[in-house]
Amino acid sequence: MRALEDYAQQSAGADARYTELEQIQYLSDRSDQVLDLVARTAGDEHAVEEVAGMAAQAESVTDAFGHALREARGAGWAALPR
Repeated sequence: MRALEDYAQQSAGADARYTELEQIQYLSDRSDQVLDLVARTAGDEHAVEEVAGMAAQAESVTDAFGHALREARGAGWAALPR
């Protein structure tokens, strides 16, 4: 039973990371619009820092999503009857 609970928890974590990844992909697909907004609201130096921060966040979420998927897969295998 514990293995099934672990699987459910890991799956929920993977789902949350996937939602974050979808949001980042949405913003990435509209990067020109985001860059225009940043350029209109901040100076060039600040805009570059902001975009670099967004890129680092996207990479971090992508890594977390991959980790959550691996954990969910492992918990799923452990939950299967042998």
